Amino acid sequence: MRIFPVSLQDLSEIMVVGGKLGKYRKIFNTFKLFRFTYYGGATDHYKLRGKKIKWYDINSLYPKAMLKPMPYKPIKFHKDLTNTKLENFFGFCLAKIETPTNLINPILPYRKYTGELIFPLGNWIGVYFSEELKKAASCGYKINMIEGWEFSKIFLFEKYVEHFFDLKKNAKTPADKFIAKMQLNQLYGYFGRSRELILTKFVNYNELTDLIKTCVIRNIIEIDDDNYIVSLTCNINWKILRQLNMTLEDIQVDSVGKSVKSNVAISAAITAYARMLMADFKMNPNVYYTDTDSIFTDKELDEIFVGDELGLMKDEMKGVSIDGFIDEAIFLGNKQYIVKYRKLDPDTGEIKQVVVSKYSGIKRDSLTWEQFERLAKGEVLKIKTKNRFIRSHKHLNMRITSRTLNISNAHSKNLIGNIYQAPVVFDSLNPFDKKSKLIINLANRFKFLFKKYITIPNLK
Repeated sequence: MRIFPVSLQDLSEIMVVGGKLGKYRKIFNTFKLFRFTYYGGATDHYKLRGKKIKWYDINSLYPKAMLKPMPYKPIKFHKDLTNTKLENFFGFCLAKIETPTNLINPILPYRKYTGELIFPLGNWIGVYFSEELKKAASCGYKINMIEGWEFSKIFLFEKYVEHFFDLKKNAKTPADKFIAKMQLNQLYGYFGRSRELILTKFVNYNELTDLIKTCVIRNIIEIDDDNYIVSLTCNINWKILRQLNMTLEDIQVDSVGKSVKSNVAISAAITAYARMLMADFKMNPNVYYTDTDSIFTDKELDEIFVGDELGLMKDEMKGVSIDGFIDEAIFLGNKQYIVKYRKLDPDTGEIKQVVVSKYSGIKRDSLTWEQFERLAKGEVLKIKTKNRFIRSHKHLNMRITSRTLNISNAHSKNLIGNIYQAPVVFDSLNPFDKKSKLIINLANRFKFLFKKYITIPNLK
């Protein structure tokens, strides 16, 4: 049974393979454009606390998104899209974005210079998948396209998703269900693999000096005076290398090559479709918090949105709490929340209170309600974490230790009353211009390595 509408040979034609692009070389040299559109899942918080809340989780969000039309073959690069109607364009484009001033929960992502992903108000220039821009336009966003790549469409994954979702739904063992679930949820990420890989090598001192003069090194671990473990960056974009070599005076940097198959355009499209599927839920003023594939709301969803089928919402509290609701919840920020509800103990018949907490970087359910209350008031807490594994390549051992972390409320949004205010950005810079910062950082890294590991005799 073929689960793709095209052969693997046809599919591999549109995959980047080790930099050897064949007839698509010119096209894929600009595929860095699509990397900018690979934003990932949408996680956001809108209210600090609430009572009587429902918790819904969508069935197989990314497989549902994979049923949408995918970008297949590049048709044309448009240097000027200012006179092109958005509804007539399918592909990826650089566009000027202006949000409605009265929007409560923005839906279009924006990546800050720090790498943080936010959903702001304001106006900026960014790179997006056309279908997500169409969704934003339907919500009042003003979109002015500048330039971009137009693609043909293909329904690439319909049979694939149907095949493995059926296996998952009818699995007879937990292992069979897990395998089918992984096939559904991990394929899209395979397409989005970066061509820039990390290569680890064991080298002596002389080999290290040669590598420092010719390669981009991420990390050096000293084993002894003559042996080192080195992490190298492979498949660096040639334009970045050229600018780096112009910045450095005495060093000529090359890139280590390694074959990598990827097509980030497909992964970017799938994640964009997933954000679009969640957008209708997150724009609801009754929503307190949204994760990549879940929402917390104080209003029950219509029955048409709830069920066990692909793309429908599961009621996470149904049959769990005594009334199907979370009694109370606090949402501090993305991946930072705590909920409590009442549950009937089937053995004793007693009603017990259950507290579930999540704070990124901290063991799940380890924080108490009182600690979250203190965090909500702006306090900084010192949390001691146990059983942290620390590896030492230098001493060739591993130890288990404890660490103390300072944790606090998220500061990405202002809080007025019980409502988080969406951040506002005004950014007129082309996102491609931000690479100059990368060049400076790499150049400084080379100079540091030269001073630390290479003596004057080694350069003669």
